[in-house]
Amino acid sequence: MSMILPAICAFAASSSSMLLAVSFQQAVPGPDLPSARRGFTTRLVVERRVEEQPATPPPERFKLVRYAAPQGANAAYLSCFEPGDVTRPAIVWLTGGFPAARGGADIWRDAPPENDQTARAFLDAGVVLLIPTVRGTAGNPGNQEAYFGEVDDVLAAARYLKKVVGVDPERVYLGGHSTGGTLALLVAESTDMFRAVFSFGPVLELVDYGDRQWPFDVADAREWRLRSPLHYLNAITSPTFVFEGYGGNREDLAKLVEANDNSRVRPLLLRRDDHFTLLTPIQRLLAAQIVATRRGAFSLDLDQAKVASIDFWNARREQRDLTKLAELRVAGRRWGDAVIFRATIRARSSEPMEAVRSVLLAAGFRATATRKEADARGRACLRATFARDLAFGSESILSAASAIAEAASDEGLIDEGWTADLAR
Repeated sequence: MSMILPAICAFAASSSSMLLAVSFQQAVPGPDLPSARRGFTTRLVVERRVEEQPATPPPERFKLVRYAAPQGANAAYLSCFEPGDVTRPAIVWLTGGFPAARGGADIWRDAPPENDQTARAFLDAGVVLLIPTVRGTAGNPGNQEAYFGEVDDVLAAARYLKKVVGVDPERVYLGGHSTGGTLALLVAESTDMFRAVFSFGPVLELVDYGDRQWPFDVADAREWRLRSPLHYLNAITSPTFVFEGYGGNREDLAKLVEANDNSRVRPLLLRRDDHFTLLTPIQRLLAAQIVATRRGAFSLDLDQAKVASIDFWNARREQRDLTKLAELRVAGRRWGDAVIFRATIRARSSEPMEAVRSVLLAAGFRATATRKEADARGRACLRATFARDLAFGSESILSAASAIAEAASDEGLIDEGWTADLAR
C-alpha cells in the first residue's frame, strides 16, 4: 500500500465540487484492456497456488458452485435464494487481501459494522451475490498471475451468474474492495457486460502495493502496465464508482482524479471514513439503489453517498460516547457534577495536529503541548490532550466529544477517546 502524498490535503479540500460536477457525457473511448493485452503472454517466474479446497459455507447462506473459467472449473459462493416470478438483480463481489478474489470463510462470519467485508448489505437487500475464487486459489487450476489472467476468470464468473435461474441478466453488477477493488477496475476496462461497477479503495498502479514478491517478470515494464488500472480508464463504458475514505488510500483516488477524463468513472473521497468504515454505509446505499433501478442506466447521487457516510460516522461516534457516558454514571458520576472533560488526539505529523489545535482552541478547549510518543504498535507518533471544564450532562459531554471527533476527522487524525474526571 503506498504512502500518503503531501499534496493530498489540497486535493481533499477542493475535491467535493470537482467530483460532483462530473456529467455522464461519454468520453472518447481509449484502448480496452483485452486489446492492450493482445499478443502478449505474461511470463510467470514463480508458480504460486493454494491447493487447499474452499471452505464449506453455511447452507442457509451460500452454496458452493463451480463456474467454467479459461483454465478449468473454479469455485465460487452463490447466495441462496428462491427464484420467483420476478427476476432479481445480482452482483459479482471480489474479496480483498492477497491474493484478491480468493473467497474464504470470512464472507459468512459476523463482522463489526465498521469493518464489514462480507458484502452482506447486498444480501440483506435481496440482491443475489456471487463471490468467485480465481486461478491458483481455493484448489482451482492454474497459478496466481496477480491481476492478469484473473481478469478473465472474473469475466467468466459474470457469464455464469447471468445464466443463473432467477437472476436478471440485464441487472448484473460488479464490485470489490481493496485488492478486489483494483481487480474490479481492470475487469471494468475489459467489458461492457455490467450494469455498473463499484470499486472500494483500489490501487491504480500495481507498483504502489510496495515491495511484494510478485509471480511475474518484474523487469518487464509491460507486465506492470497491463496490471495497473490507471492506464486504461478511458476504456470503461459502464457507470463506475470509485470510493475511498480520507483515512485510506486517498493518494490513489487523487491519481485517478488527475488522470481520468472519462465521465463514466466517478470518484468520491469520503471525509469521515477510512479504507474499511466506508463499506457498510455505501454498500447499504448501493444495494437499495440496485433494487430500485429496474430500467434505464444505473445512477447514484454522490451527495447521498456523502450523507450516508456522515450519518454512519455519527452513529458510531454516538454509540461510543453514550456507552462511555453510561459507564461513568454507573461509576458514580452524577448529573451536574463539575468535571474536566479530556480527550487525546494522535497524529503522524505536526501540521495536521496544529490545524486541529487551532480549531479546538477557538472552540474553548485548553491544550497540552504536543508530545512525541509511540502508538500501540511501537511506531512514533504525536499526541496532544484537549480539555474543557463542564457540568456533567449528556448534552454537554456529547457536544464536547462531537467537537473533538469532528476536528480530528477533518484532518485525518485519530481521536483516542475521552474521560470526564471530577474537578478538584
